[in-house]
Amino acid sequence: MRVNNMPTAPPDLDNSLYLQEEWAVGSILLEDGRIIKRCTLRYDIGNGYIEIQDRTTIRAAAERNVQQFTIETPPQTRWFVSGSKFKSEKEPNYNLMEVLVDGDIKLLLSTKVEIIKPSGGFSDQRRANSGDPITSRKIVKFYLIQDEQLVDVTSKGKLLKAFGSYQTDIKSYAKKNKIGFSKQKDLVTLATYYAELVKKSANQE
Repeated sequence: MRVNNMPTAPPDLDNSLYLQEEWAVGSILLEDGRIIKRCTLRYDIGNGYIEIQDRTTIRAAAERNVQQFTIETPPQTRWFVSGSKFKSEKEPNYNLMEVLVDGDIKLLLSTKVEIIKPSGGFSDQRRANSGDPITSRKIVKFYLIQDEQLVDVTSKGKLLKAFGSYQTDIKSYAKKNKIGFSKQKDLVTLATYYAELVKKSANQE
């Protein structure tokens, strides 16, 4: 971790660089096993680190140095884990993703912000001065964890493919209960039902 004096983000930026602007109480498990309990933090999803505030300084823990962390948003506590814990066909994903469904089948939510310059390049606006107009884009993706494999299920097609032999059951369940395939609450419901089907099938073997 390092000490940082963080300049504020440009006021005209399309999306906030933070998962949530407000500071919140949470705990962090670092990659080296150290735990920071009940600190004041916020997650910078634009630059990829967690800011930790005390009375005099703001420290920063890079995503790759964090295994997991929590944010208390009463009445619930939100839990985030590093995508690097799971197998992936691409390079390790160090993004810290929210656990929406936990168990043998997990549903994770990834939220990132990319800062875009007119030239097409990306720039960390809080560390580089530029007169160019700045825009950004928010990228939201959902992942299922199956056998420790990170599976992108952001689209309906990818989601149904991930359900494998249970596709017909899931489609029937979704139609009967008028459940869509894009909203977060619907994906949570479908992933939970999918986990129940997998567990039921395993118990019958």
